[in-house]
Amino acid sequence: MSASCRDRVRGAFRRLSMRPVQRLVMLFFAAAISTLCPAPVAALDLKEIGADLTLTPARIEQLKTWEIAKINGARAAREVSEPYGYPEYRRIGNFFVINRIDSELVYDTNVFATPGKGTADLAWRTVPLLVVRSDLPRHIFDLQISAGLTRQLRETALDHDDASAQVAAIFHLDHSHILSIKAGTALTHEDRLAIGAATNATSLTPILHSYAAVGLKRDAGRLWASSGASFDSWKFEDVRDTSGAEITQGHRNTTTTAADFKLGYRFSPGFELLGRVKGLRQQNVGNVDVDTTAWGAEAIAGVRLELGALLRLAFDGGYGIRDYDRAGVETAGIGLVEGRLEWLMNPAMTAILSVNRSFDDGVSSSTSGGGAGGRVQQGLSSRVDYWMARNLMFTFGADYRETVFQDEERTDERLTGHASLVRHLGRNLQLRVGVEHIEQRSTDPAFAIRRNQINAGARIRF
Repeated sequence: MSASCRDRVRGAFRRLSMRPVQRLVMLFFAAAISTLCPAPVAALDLKEIGADLTLTPARIEQLKTWEIAKINGARAAREVSEPYGYPEYRRIGNFFVINRIDSELVYDTNVFATPGKGTADLAWRTVPLLVVRSDLPRHIFDLQISAGLTRQLRETALDHDDASAQVAAIFHLDHSHILSIKAGTALTHEDRLAIGAATNATSLTPILHSYAAVGLKRDAGRLWASSGASFDSWKFEDVRDTSGAEITQGHRNTTTTAADFKLGYRFSPGFELLGRVKGLRQQNVGNVDVDTTAWGAEAIAGVRLELGALLRLAFDGGYGIRDYDRAGVETAGIGLVEGRLEWLMNPAMTAILSVNRSFDDGVSSSTSGGGAGGRVQQGLSSRVDYWMARNLMFTFGADYRETVFQDEERTDERLTGHASLVRHLGRNLQLRVGVEHIEQRSTDPAFAIRRNQINAGARIRF
């Protein structure tokens, strides 16, 4: 489970002091949100298949018992209940309707992500979200529909609209077994700083991501097991360069089918061991220079520890391989690492340190004969969450990521610094302001890029 998903699940269970109706909504929300956390394109990165991340009724009871036992213990800043609580969501029969709108202004000093002095512009972004979530005694049904509208002040060629829809269902077969299913599709537009993006295009590349996943889990206490299968498809649309010529993106189209099995044992609320094996089949349209069609596998082991009341550690390590179909392309194998350390400094402040090492064979790097293909990515990130006041959350952090391309003499180093303020003005309104600085160094001068962003906006929940 990703760090952000774990935060949301733990936070939901710590809100046991809310009124009964809100408590019920949050318990179901915690079970559903774990299933809805999407996995990135990279397959060899220790991420789980989302369908096996749900909670059984037996596990929910165990969590409540363990959380009550720690009710006076330390908690992370983001686990503290929101100062004004959550809106009274609209109820229609056995369903709750949750609405949210995010709107912001973003000033970007390099909208085309070009080397040297970039082109600055101001953009307006609005993201409405509609969630319909069930309130049934045993099963969970969830529908999410969202959109995204971005309009530039001057560089109107970068205007774009996003949209997504997802359905999820969790069936409680009995007290300790659950079957989970999800499917969805999302139309997004590729960030110009993304590896493999068409940097000479006049517009952003549209990407259509369709996915489906199914999982079965048994979790009745300390020992638990789960298995899941997933299918993902990415389609990239063609764009045009500054001269009007078409940039073909069809060779980047990729489908991935994967299955995994996971086993874990909880020695105590603060000590858990787990292991997982995963297999996948990736099919890439490819062209003369690029073809990442391959079989893949990975095996990992992990530990979850609470080192006293103020330190939490999560660490996963393993090994992954890719065996390419293309003749003459070497099989890629790499050690995989993902770790996270939380320091609960005081009731209002939490510091988080994360490390990762992953492998991605995206189409931005060649897999021609004799090459190893793909790229190795490793990074370090830090973040501090601080409640400056009862209704004012300050967050700041820094990230470092190194990308080494396996079959070309290119290495990218990206340094990112960011900070944000969120002011809660009641249960329905939040005001947000943030800054971000990105500096990318590369052995290829064409990818040495600097970008600054300043954003200010609001979130309305009703």
